[in-house]
Amino acid sequence: MDSALARSEGLVRSLAGRFSSGLSGGDSAAAEVIETHISWVLLTAARAIKVKKPVRPPFADFSTLEVLEHQLRS
Repeated sequence: MDSALARSEGLVRSLAGRFSSGLSGGDSAAAEVIETHISWVLLTAARAIKVKKPVRPPFADFSTLEVLEHQLRS
């Protein structure tokens, strides 16, 4: 696993922990983390957060923040 992907996964796990500890503004339900090829999705009873992985599969390029921002704004 490359370092950007490992750092991103650490961030997602940290966010899931924040949900579970009640630090996310009152939603103290345990967060379920669903992993796809290009994203992680954090789910609780009240919220869903989708975090794109820094990856470059054949069908999309999310390898850098600049590329991701450009694609999201297009």
